[in-house]
Amino acid sequence: ISLSVGDLNRLEPEEFLNDDLIDMYLNFLTNCPIERSKFNLPDCNWEYLKESVFVFSTHFYSKLTERGPSSDISQDDFKEVTRCLVA
Repeated sequence: ISLSVGDLNRLEPEEFLNDDLIDMYLNFLTNCPIERSKFNLPDCNWEYLKESVFVFSTHFYSKLTERGPSSDISQDDFKEVTRCLVA
């Protein structure tokens, strides 16, 4: 994910975040190691959580529904969009 100067300007007070900033932060949360002691986080199986939780991009739903109204989303559409999740 790359950010532009315009994206960074959205970090100013009274500005709204955009999809790229949110995606960058979600990517950071899911891919960077966490120092539990620094953030006073409880002990738990972080590796299990990392392998068990998937964070979708903010563009996921729009990609899923680009073929038509949400009522027309088929199981095949969902499988196609999430095919990279299947091991």
